[in-house]
Amino acid sequence: MRAMPLASGQFAFQYRQRKNLGDVSTVIQNSTNLVNWSIVQPLSVTNVSDLGEVWLQQAIFPAQSAPGYFRMQYLWPGAGSILLQP
Repeated sequence: MRAMPLASGQFAFQYRQRKNLGDVSTVIQNSTNLVNWSIVQPLSVTNVSDLGEVWLQQAIFPAQSAPGYFRMQYLWPGAGSILLQP
């Protein structure tokens, strides 16, 4: 993940994601203390660049009132989840 500057009131980060995830879904989570995590919904997610087998994607969020941490979780039916942290 890489933070990107945006207009006032918003922020974004970019990340790479494989094109063919099948039934796997992506969840973005936020925490202010690295212990308690909650799911956050981006205002938008766009494909920025086609890098062959992966997309460079950008997720845009409203600005937050407190600093926080983000991580991505990949979920697939019946098999649990994998956490990817920056």
